[in-house]
Amino acid sequence: MATAPGQPHPLDEREYAALQRRYALGENPDWTAFRRHRSFCQSFGLFVLLAPELPAVELARRTAHDETLAAGGEWHHFFITPDTAPGTVARWLLALPPLTPESAVWVSASIQFTGGDGPALLTTVWRAQAAILNMQRDLLRARITCPLILAGPNGMDAVLRESSPDLWSVRESVVRLHPAPAAGEAASASPHAQSLTTTGYPEDQGDPHLTLSEAERLTGNPTQTLLRADLLRRAGNQFATRQQWDQAAQCLHQAWTLQEQHHALPETLARTALGLGLRYLEWGNYPEARTWLERHRSIVEVAYPPDAPEVLGSLNNLAILPSDQGDLAGAEPLYRRALEARERTLGPEHPDTLMSLNNLAVLLKNQGDLAGAEPLHRRALEAQERTLGPEHPDTLTSLNNLAILLFQQGDLAGAEPLYRRALEARERTLGPEHPDTLASVNNLGSLREQQGRRAEAEALYARAVAGAQAKLLPQHPHRLQWERNLARVRGKGK
Repeated sequence: MATAPGQPHPLDEREYAALQRRYALGENPDWTAFRRHRSFCQSFGLFVLLAPELPAVELARRTAHDETLAAGGEWHHFFITPDTAPGTVARWLLALPPLTPESAVWVSASIQFTGGDGPALLTTVWRAQAAILNMQRDLLRARITCPLILAGPNGMDAVLRESSPDLWSVRESVVRLHPAPAAGEAASASPHAQSLTTTGYPEDQGDPHLTLSEAERLTGNPTQTLLRADLLRRAGNQFATRQQWDQAAQCLHQAWTLQEQHHALPETLARTALGLGLRYLEWGNYPEARTWLERHRSIVEVAYPPDAPEVLGSLNNLAILPSDQGDLAGAEPLYRRALEARERTLGPEHPDTLMSLNNLAVLLKNQGDLAGAEPLHRRALEAQERTLGPEHPDTLTSLNNLAILLFQQGDLAGAEPLYRRALEARERTLGPEHPDTLASVNNLGSLREQQGRRAEAEALYARAVAGAQAKLLPQHPHRLQWERNLARVRGKGK
């Protein structure tokens, strides 16, 4: 076993036992997904593992270590310290001996980052290491023939996306550990809880042209067809992030065709189908989104147990569509099945459970059951504020949805502070031109219009429309609605 300077977070037997009970990795669905994805990796694979506290990272390291040795693999780990010079991690990785697919390489932070300025310092050190790792991406993929696991507190993924976008583009999986729910007991914050100081960055950053050129180099090599397909999928997502929609769709469809023709694993097919479905949903093409999300659901329902996170996620994603297309009766059983299963398997305050709760509340609202929707909205928002934080994207979505419900009930005074809070937080965390921010701008415009403040409403609608014209396709339903809102309020002024 190869080790490097630094020490893991020290856990005495009592604390270790408490963490084992708190996270219950043997039954934890997050850890189960991580273990399953590792088992599919037969060569280089980048895994990012996130946890809400450094002691949980150490618990995961010890568990992964024991599982790796039990499988007959070798284990190598590196603990980053405040004194770790830029490039040290990359040099250590490239000096490792040849490894079997059953082996694993682990990189995480040492105890020296706890307390005080530890989180901010850890951000700085990780950013410096990640920048060098990004430059060595191709060498790392050639030299390391087993899973490479980068582990740290929540927020480290944003640092990696920013500082190592090309390495990030070839990741296999990002796993977020959550404490296992205790019967009748709300999860309490650990005294060691911390996260990196980060700024939000969009998913799938990296140069799509670089990824696409790498895929094209594999053309004609029959042993690398599935790797080429995965690179095409990633290039498609990177093009989509840059709003280059035609190139994105072309790459994603090419990836699907290759994977289907060459009998890719169900998990691989499901990932591509889901990507296509969510991209079409993002683009506002609901019929195509339905086609691909249905395909995703059919794959995961065969490949996984009924209550697996992949299956429940497919129900939740698919349930979004009927609500948008008017089939509210068809959506309700999907939402309820996903919510009930998530409450049973994940617990009442798991982020996925709260997302299902929020979606059911939206559905009830769209059915006209405002009284039934309001307590669900408030329950989801209260739990997300407590467990995820007041400015987490899921929290802001629930805040915005509750504001919409109050607006529809005619409670303009109750809706206004929520609309304003959602807008200000989204501007701060997502940026002024993010589609979610623009939706909040439009919503506040609707409120101002109802209040008779036409000039303010027109300015807000105009801002939403200008942003939509830059960010959304011409046929996207949100863009069309915001343009109608602007035309209506301008027509009133004539």
